Amino acid sequence: ISRDLFLMDMDPIRSFCDSIELIRSCRRTSGFLTSWSPRTFPMGARSVFTCRQTRKCVEMSDSSSQEELKRSEAKWVLGYWAIRGLGQPIRLVLEAGGFDYDEKRYVQGPAPEFDKSTWLNEKEDLGFDFPNLPYLIDRSGSSELRLTQTRVILEHLASKVSLTGTTQVERLRIGQVWEASMDMRRPYNVACYSPNFEDIRVDLVEKTLPSHLRRFSQYLGEEQWFGKGAAPSWVDFVMFDLLDQFLSLDSRLVNGYKNLADFHARVGGLPSILNYRERESFIDRPFHNRRAKFGGLS
Repeated sequence: ISRDLFLMDMDPIRSFCDSIELIRSCRRTSGFLTSWSPRTFPMGARSVFTCRQTRKCVEMSDSSSQEELKRSEAKWVLGYWAIRGLGQPIRLVLEAGGFDYDEKRYVQGPAPEFDKSTWLNEKEDLGFDFPNLPYLIDRSGSSELRLTQTRVILEHLASKVSLTGTTQVERLRIGQVWEASMDMRRPYNVACYSPNFEDIRVDLVEKTLPSHLRRFSQYLGEEQWFGKGAAPSWVDFVMFDLLDQFLSLDSRLVNGYKNLADFHARVGGLPSILNYRERESFIDRPFHNRRAKFGGLS
């Protein structure tokens, strides 16, 4: 599994020494250095190493899978449906941050029942204060932490790997983009799950989504990242995944805005994301669960 390890601004000697130590660390964990990519970021920002290790993904469809996951020794466990949905940005942050994590992927049953018992049967027994999907189990500290709610999970993970922004203004921008992205995601999801999707698709592609994307393009301007800082933040992975889905819906949605298309290529070109997309555990489709008329689980 690949990881991007971001190194903060340092003097050349310290940076070189830390680079050597990182290479040694990768070797100690049976990984290997796969690429060095300083081109991803502007001068004076962070550089990117990529290492590879192994992780486990379990689809929750039977009790043996549940028992296997209970025995997991990973420091982090992500639980979500076996779709992209709200779980995909979290997966991308886990990959970019180089976390040692396992996954529980819950599978929804077929029509007409669309059974959710793989999740509902254990929902109240996992020790969460507010049981929901996605969820995160953090075993990295002295005591275990169990979290739900997408933004909380993203911010918690980001805080561990310097993906939160470096100033208060940057963090406010990141939060603002998150909220605006949810305003864009809602009508998109409603349309995708509508039984009349094909009837409203034209309006979605030609009016609803462009009205949001136009604002995002104007906001981003010539900046590289949505926090308008020197390095990416967790919200960049949220935006990347949305744009990636929109490309499948209608490529004109993204390609009509050069800075958004360049941003999509920039995030997709990070070594950790490139490597993740090549692995069997990466979810290309489905975007949504079985009820969806676009991007659903068939």
